[in-house]
Amino acid sequence: MAKATFLRDFDYHVPGKPVTVAYKAGWRGTVPRAHIDAAIAVGALPTPKGDVDDDRQ
Repeated sequence: MAKATFLRDFDYHVPGKPVTVAYKAGWRGTVPRAHIDAAIAVGALPTPKGDVDDDRQ
């Protein structure tokens, strides 16, 4: 999990489940790593050197 601020609206579709997690542009909070990776891939989040605070050590 890491904290992130979304640059634009982003919907994460949970694989294998009929669930969608919606993030609004400008929202900041703790987000699962799979959601962050998917959001970075489509430009909804900056790269990890931008505004993603990873709590992994």
